Amino acid sequence: MSERGRARGRGRSRPVIPGEASSEPSGAAGITAPTSETPTESVTTSSAPTPTVPSASDTPTSEWSTTEAAPAVQQSAIRRIGGGGTMSIPRGRGLDKLAPHMAGMSIGEHREGRSRGPPIHDDSQRRSVDPTRVNFREPGSEKQGTSGELIPLIANYVRILSAPQWSLYQYHVTFIPDSIDSRKTRRELLAQHKGVLQDVAFDGQTLYSFNDLGDDYETKSFHEGIGQDITMQLHKVAVQGPESPNFFHLSNLIMRKLLELAGMRMIGRSYYQFDKKIDIDRFSLTLFPGFETAINVYEGVLMMNVDLSHKVINNVSIYQRLQNIFAQFQEYKLAQDTAMRELIGQIVITTYNHKTYKVDDIAWDKTPQITFAKRDGTEMSLIDYYQERYQLQIVDHTQPLLVSKPTRQNRRAGITGPILLIPEFCRETGISDSMRNDFNLMKELASHTHIEPTPRYQSLMDMVNTINTAPRCRQYMSKWNLRLDDNLVELEARTLEPETINYSDRSVRYKQQEADWSRDGRSCRHLKPGHLDKWLVVYEGKQKPIANELINTLYNVCTPM
Repeated sequence: MSERGRARGRGRSRPVIPGEASSEPSGAAGITAPTSETPTESVTTSSAPTPTVPSASDTPTSEWSTTEAAPAVQQSAIRRIGGGGTMSIPRGRGLDKLAPHMAGMSIGEHREGRSRGPPIHDDSQRRSVDPTRVNFREPGSEKQGTSGELIPLIANYVRILSAPQWSLYQYHVTFIPDSIDSRKTRRELLAQHKGVLQDVAFDGQTLYSFNDLGDDYETKSFHEGIGQDITMQLHKVAVQGPESPNFFHLSNLIMRKLLELAGMRMIGRSYYQFDKKIDIDRFSLTLFPGFETAINVYEGVLMMNVDLSHKVINNVSIYQRLQNIFAQFQEYKLAQDTAMRELIGQIVITTYNHKTYKVDDIAWDKTPQITFAKRDGTEMSLIDYYQERYQLQIVDHTQPLLVSKPTRQNRRAGITGPILLIPEFCRETGISDSMRNDFNLMKELASHTHIEPTPRYQSLMDMVNTINTAPRCRQYMSKWNLRLDDNLVELEARTLEPETINYSDRSVRYKQQEADWSRDGRSCRHLKPGHLDKWLVVYEGKQKPIANELINTLYNVCTPM
């Protein structure tokens, strides 16, 4: 091969994607990810044991065992890695060649070679710089620049004006029995004691109160859903003030409550305006606008960071998705594999409590007709449970169930078994791969989510004004002695001169108006391109098309460089 061909990258090694034609053995390409039929995070479920009682305030769970498939996949990948597709560390041969050179070296001896400045031959010139005259920036000094043109900017931050002056008593709350895992239900149980537990902030486990209830406090509340008394034990953890690190945790709890009082509803970790939803009937989608907030100290000032957020929810239920998939294939196993490939890993939201879950598996051998044992010993089916608890009627009694592995938060609440979901009551959230490939759909979504600065500023100001003017929000903030600024933070910035980008054959000026220099980067020769002779791509089985696209793009883009 000619030197020119080698410089242009010809003849470089290319990783083998499983399923592609290749003359090499499949194990020689490095780590091969599992195919879409055996996803990395799949869960193998057994059908023998019987599920346990679902939570009275949440989605039913089951105690039938799960066997992780991931370790077997990892072991298989480790065995394949020794096929010759990876580099090994040199043995003693390289050290033997290096030893004579190291023997001839000495400390402090000057040698001609590369350096950042001209060589110093006279020792009297060494260490001649007065360290007191070196220009260091003092800690905490002005860090704004001086070059460029000044421009006014508005940031998505809101100052918290009033400085709270109070002491809070922090308690850890234990519920007995501990099967009450719903935060909403726990709040309802606490609300039965407003006379004692007043002016509190509660996240499900930690409670902040202005009242000193002593080191330990115990009370009871009646749970209407299960028809029994729940014991609540409060243990004092600490006394917190505004200067406490836990103040930021409390401040974020207060802000979540304010967004709730402003009429928003929480999905995941953000709050959305259900009354301002956008229906995209052409694609059977609903777009919910909302906000993300975080309170912390920025630039030495207590501020709230706020930004826009959007939640995409598919109006087609998972049950309808399954029906459409099975209508396309006559072979039952092929339809199952297609459904697993398309649904596993997706985030779904339940229509009855707006909670989100990740689909980790589909239990084809289980239906809503399965029964579980209630606390009183009687048996109840999922069909009767949803009818009694949420007044929802399951139409298809033979549909399979979605399986979601418990999250870390679920485990802390005592949920250790997989969570079973009814496909009829689940909607897919987010943007799937098929949606990303639909140009018209993405263009329609972009018209609502890619917001220009002026309407973005107006949306943020509307949220701030709602919190500052709504009577319930004002009353709640006065309780905590907090007040938000009426405007977003204003600051000055500088527009810098465009940089000059030097290539091997020419220099170009960065075009600020286009905010892009990739065109020149693809056509100009680089100063010293790096040759990737041995490389691999690691991906999940369902990400195979994206991995192929990445490799093809790299070859198309890197060749001119």
